Amino acid sequence: MKPVQLTSFTSAAILVLFGLASAASAQDIRSYPMVLSADNLDAMVQGRLLTSPVKAEKQNTIETVKLSYSATQTNAPVELNVDMSYDNGKVNVIIDDKLLAKIKGQPVVFDVAQRPVTEVVLKYDAPASDPIMRAADGKGVVFIRLSDTKRMAGKVEGLNEFVLNTSFGEVTIPMSEIAGIKFHTTADDKAVVILNNGDAVTGIPTVPAIELMTDWGKADIEPEFIQSMTSTSGAKFRQQNSDFGVRWTLNTGNSLAPGALGN
Repeated sequence: MKPVQLTSFTSAAILVLFGLASAASAQDIRSYPMVLSADNLDAMVQGRLLTSPVKAEKQNTIETVKLSYSATQTNAPVELNVDMSYDNGKVNVIIDDKLLAKIKGQPVVFDVAQRPVTEVVLKYDAPASDPIMRAADGKGVVFIRLSDTKRMAGKVEGLNEFVLNTSFGEVTIPMSEIAGIKFHTTADDKAVVILNNGDAVTGIPTVPAIELMTDWGKADIEPEFIQSMTSTSGAKFRQQNSDFGVRWTLNTGNSLAPGALGN
């Protein structure tokens, strides 16, 4: 199968990428290759979403996505775990500077855990310039992701335990034992808690508004607006296939929390 060469339709916030038709073999219908131009990457860095609709005949066959840069698309590819989530057919991929540099050097291939895949959306995660993100590396600091591109950091006041209503009853977990919490993972608002020892607990959280003490003062954050909360600045949740189905894992890059998964 030829790599998907991209043409585009531009709106104020979205750059829609259309792959040109190409012949596919039975083997490579499982892969969805995308070749990005310099203009595509510039638009993404400027804040636009790069969206690539998937043809109907491929939506239930895609197992991997291959992201390439036009100037280096013939280089040997590398398989990586990327910051990706699946939402009703949409594969959302968060591109930070580290991953962007990797894509410019060689094609990046990653697994897609669920199907159908109706579109692939690339979102740029700009490096944090707020001083609370640069300074917040002390003991007891948590890192909260409010959206794909908005983050905060500071110390949580008055939250010493995290309570979950699980399938086997109510569970109370000391915050000191938690490496990360992924909120809103299901339609009924279940959260996944990754412990320092690598274990995971899933349930519906009972948590009040979080009082976050930052360098500039106190912020009251309602749980409904929180995507994730971690004890390590570079930590990101990812979905992976396992023998028991799709599961959430916590990846912290080069700064590993106890029990967390590294690249």
